[in-house]
Amino acid sequence: MLLAVHVNVERTDLYMQGCGVTYSSDELFKPETPPLYDGDGKSQFGCKIDLQAAKEAAFYCPAPYVLDPPNCLSQMSVDGEVKNIAELSKSLVSSRSNHLSY
Repeated sequence: MLLAVHVNVERTDLYMQGCGVTYSSDELFKPETPPLYDGDGKSQFGCKIDLQAAKEAAFYCPAPYVLDPPNCLSQMSVDGEVKNIAELSKSLVSSRSNHLSY
């Protein structure tokens, strides 16, 4: 099973593969974080994290920013099937706080 998360936010922790929202910059992500491109091949702000390869990831969204839609990280697509994260792992947690941790 391959879990991949695509989120357009900023990396906040130098020691964790993950993202957080504060501002746009070309120097927000670890060098090994795969860059994102739009349909025209132009670089896009955001990050792509392969949880299987990274083994861990973190997302942080401080006020006044919010996740949209609410609870957007409570489900994931696995081989095209939408599953609640509780079905996938006991250590993968989404809460009403402003972050998701694994």
